Amino acid sequence: MGYEGLKSGFSGSREDLFPTTGAVLADLATIMPSLSQLTEQHSVPGETATPSLSIPAPAVSVATGLTWLLIEDCEDAWDEYVQANVTSTADAGDKIVGTASSKLDVAVDAAVGRLATEAIPSKDLSPYKYLKVWVKSSIALDAGDLDILLDDHAECVSPLKELAIPALSADTWTQLALDMGDTSGLTAIISIGIDMNTDKGAFIWHTDQVRATESP
Repeated sequence: MGYEGLKSGFSGSREDLFPTTGAVLADLATIMPSLSQLTEQHSVPGETATPSLSIPAPAVSVATGLTWLLIEDCEDAWDEYVQANVTSTADAGDKIVGTASSKLDVAVDAAVGRLATEAIPSKDLSPYKYLKVWVKSSIALDAGDLDILLDDHAECVSPLKELAIPALSADTWTQLALDMGDTSGLTAIISIGIDMNTDKGAFIWHTDQVRATESP
């Protein structure tokens, strides 16, 4: 088939050439001159060379892998451990995600240390780099006043991570992305908690949707 025969004999769309990959072939008109040259170069008297066209399908690479893991949804009160002078409840009226957030009402006599912890199903956080969490404090906080604890023991009695919470403005929901550092040992986290390093007097603390992520 010569140039005109091949050109007129093609009636499908470009996509028909690669129905499964979706690859698009360039206009036939742009490649016909080269096919015509092949015909001329490889023809002998009495015979007509039929050019062959071989177009490999493009390789398709699909990115896979998890980008985040839910650690705690904060849909109920944190009650694995609650310090005296702290009241832990679920707050359906002040939340970011879902139907409620975890609320800690910290009384003036609360002591420095763990305020409350929550038991969670065992989580492997080793593939992840950051802990992302929504938080809100009724008072302004300085960097390091509170920590988020992660532990492979109940009640965060020996936390593997103590992630310092940065300075926060009062009464403002803020999403934090805390660098967890080396996470190779965080393969079986079963408890998460809030720790107070500086006596802040009476205040209210909210936590919502805690996740492990690969990027901030």
